Amino acid sequence: MLSQLTPLIGIAQVVEAPVLEVPDLSTPEAVKAYITKEAIEHNIPVERALHVAEKESHFGEDPKGDLDIICKRTGEPVYARGVYQLTRCYYPQVSDEVAFDKQKNIDYVFDNGLLKDGVCQRQFSTCRKL
Repeated sequence: MLSQLTPLIGIAQVVEAPVLEVPDLSTPEAVKAYITKEAIEHNIPVERALHVAEKESHFGEDPKGDLDIICKRTGEPVYARGVYQLTRCYYPQVSDEVAFDKQKNIDYVFDNGLLKDGVCQRQFSTCRKL
């Protein structure tokens, strides 16, 4: 019985996972550069993307806001978070981890089309002032 078994011989190949670069977004200039890159990639007017981020949070320098506004849906403070001030009221699916991480906040906004024509004006009061 043992003589009928064929040993399995394989060559193990080590494949390194690609290293994803995490940009250093510790300065407003770096945040502006990242927003500009994302706006171009998503075909969003750069001026609009920068304007909203500046007015909402000064490019992430003021990461919390709207604590004095009460959400009609929950009765709790709206609590706006991060670069684009994603609120717990209107974006309960966005965790604090995502909201307060500058890259994840920006990526969420662009990946979900929140700065597109017609959408931006409904999502951000600052977008209506362009």
